[in-house]
Amino acid sequence: MKIFNKSIDVFWTPWSWTEAWPKTAYFEPEPVIKTVLHNRGNDLEYLKCPSFQNYYHNTFLIRCPVDLTIFIQSNPDGSKSISLKEFDQKFFDTHIHPRFNQNSTNSMLSIDFLYLFYSEETVILEQSSAAMESTAFVKNTVQVPGEYDISKWIRAMGCAFEIIDDTKPIELKRGDPLYYVKFRTDKDVNLVRVDQSTTLEKLESSCSKLKKYVAKNSLEENYKSAEPLINFHKMELFKKKTCPFKFWNKYKGK
Repeated sequence: MKIFNKSIDVFWTPWSWTEAWPKTAYFEPEPVIKTVLHNRGNDLEYLKCPSFQNYYHNTFLIRCPVDLTIFIQSNPDGSKSISLKEFDQKFFDTHIHPRFNQNSTNSMLSIDFLYLFYSEETVILEQSSAAMESTAFVKNTVQVPGEYDISKWIRAMGCAFEIIDDTKPIELKRGDPLYYVKFRTDKDVNLVRVDQSTTLEKLESSCSKLKKYVAKNSLEENYKSAEPLINFHKMELFKKKTCPFKFWNKYKGK
C-alpha cells in the first residue's frame, strides 16, 4: 500500500500598504536545502546527514528584492543618521526604520520588505539569520529572531537586525539572502501564494496595531484577542475547492 506524506498548506503573499511593485519584484521563498545544495554541490557529506536535513526541513530563504546601500553616519552629538544610495525619502520612510533608541549596544535597523504567512492549522513560524550564507550583509549583521503561530496571529513580517560594524555600509544586491523562515510542524509545508485581500488587510492591521494600544500583552494574550476575528473570516481565508467531477462530489455526499 502506498503511504502518502501528510502536508499542510501555508498561504503567503508579498505585502505593502501603499505600493504594487512587491507583487512582481519580491522573490518566492526558496527551500534552504535546495539552495545550499545548489551553492555547494551535493558531494559534501554533512549535507546528506539526517540531522542537517531535519533541521532545515520546511525552512525557506527570503531574498532582497532590490539593490540597496545604507550608510550610517555618526554625528558629533552622539546621534546617528542614515542615508540611502539608490532611493528617495519616500522609499526610506516606507521601508527603512532606524531602531537606535531600542539598542544601546549596536546600531539597529529594520528593513520592511514585507511578507505575510498564515495557515488554517497550528504552525509556528520561526525567523532567523541566513546562517548558511556568507554575504557581507550576513557577516555584518545579527538578525533579531522571533516566532509566532501563524494560525493565531496574522501579520506581515520584515527583518530587524543589529549591525556589527556600522562604519561599513549595509550593501545588498537584488537576490541577496536576507533571512530564513522555518515552519515548525510535523507535516510537509506546501506554500500557496495568494493575493493581498481586504480581509487580510483587516486582519493584519488588527494584529499588528494591537501592541500600540495594548502594549504589555503576551503572545498567548494576543492570540486570544485575535481568535474571534480570525474565526469570523475563516470561510474567506480557507475556501475549499470542490471536485469538478459531479459524480465524485456526489460520492463524497456534496
